[in-house]
Amino acid sequence: MFGKGPYLAGVVEDRVTRAQPAMLARGLRRVAINMGVDVFEQSPVEHISGEPDRLTVRTREGVITADRVVLAANAWMAHLPEFRPYVMVISSDIVITDPIPDLLEQHGFRNRPGGHNSRLMLNYGGITPDGRVYVGRGGGTLAFAARIGPAFDFSPKQAAEVTDDFRFLYPELRDVPIARAWAGPVDRSTTGLPWFGALEADARVHYAIGYTGHGVGASALAGRILAAAVLSHNDEWGSLADCFRRARQGRYPPEPLRYVAGRIVRASVARKERAERDGRTPWRIDKSLARLAPATISDFRKRP
Repeated sequence: MFGKGPYLAGVVEDRVTRAQPAMLARGLRRVAINMGVDVFEQSPVEHISGEPDRLTVRTREGVITADRVVLAANAWMAHLPEFRPYVMVISSDIVITDPIPDLLEQHGFRNRPGGHNSRLMLNYGGITPDGRVYVGRGGGTLAFAARIGPAFDFSPKQAAEVTDDFRFLYPELRDVPIARAWAGPVDRSTTGLPWFGALEADARVHYAIGYTGHGVGASALAGRILAAAVLSHNDEWGSLADCFRRARQGRYPPEPLRYVAGRIVRASVARKERAERDGRTPWRIDKSLARLAPATISDFRKRP
């Protein structure tokens, strides 16, 4: 997926494809509207209250009543008390070039597939249809108390570090300027797996959270699981929700310990992986602290 970097091995998955998240979301929105679904945008929910015969959802502009409610706001709901012990918010940062089709042809990159490497703070990337090259990295800015601030839209510090990754992964494009950089929040669970359930305060409110940066790939699966829960279907999808619920293990420490410890562990992971990238032996303390980092969905580690 990248340039002529020092790669030892790789895996090619022939039965997968890539989806552009924004285009996928817009496509789902279009299909939902065509099916008669009312879509309300720019209407943040301020309060959900339960009565014996209904749920009331209050927004700044109006009120909606329903028999069931699904919370599916990913990282933007990780601060709620029921999720905060099990989900932390960390950024995924990305840089991209302007279109460079001639250079891609020159270096044989034009039809190269996208993918990711095996770092814990993994790099992902690819080439857009119009010839832009992008590289991203997970594990950037850490949120205090799971609150999402401006750095989750853009962080100069993280953008500079990802640009350095870009130069390493694409030495052939070292002179190509970075055109844009941005970021987004990731809801990272303790195990690296998403989980599904209903609020303890009101079982009519269902949720899905903890996608750990893999929400696009898991969205179809999550939709079926949530639909089964909302419709009270006792089928294979409902059973799968129970499997994910049982996979919920451990919890993060409370704030401010979580934030301080998270910063320390993240720095150790970064130093360890930078040393490995440069062919140096990582410090022993960094190797030890890096083991405390929560797993990703591709690096599931069972917690005691």
